[in-house]
Amino acid sequence: TFHEAYEYADALYSERFEGLKLNTNWTEDQIGMVNTLKSGLLLFVPDLAKKLFISKIYTEPIKEIKSAALGVKSKPQYRLYSAHDTQIANILEQLAPSYNFTYVKYASQIYMMTYASAEGMVFV
Repeated sequence: TFHEAYEYADALYSERFEGLKLNTNWTEDQIGMVNTLKSGLLLFVPDLAKKLFISKIYTEPIKEIKSAALGVKSKPQYRLYSAHDTQIANILEQLAPSYNFTYVKYASQIYMMTYASAEGMVFV
């Protein structure tokens, strides 16, 4: 079942990511089963909770971006957050709702940058 396979998902993801020899011969259907679907990651989280989760991550960076746009030097100039697939799926859903993804791959990353251009501050 999905729930039985899901228990092996992290081990399978990490073994595949590291290029290790798998102890089990997984079929593509079985691998597809443990690739946690977007719907499974976000389905049971209320919309208000999703917005609250993302607001906690972005409150300080947004303040720093606003300060930088006003010419105030902010620190730190670099931030690194660690999150689970559920939070990455939520970030994608909130900030890029038109981005189509089926599941969040193991060791996924989201990069965001702010830089100054001739036209002003740019957030990418």
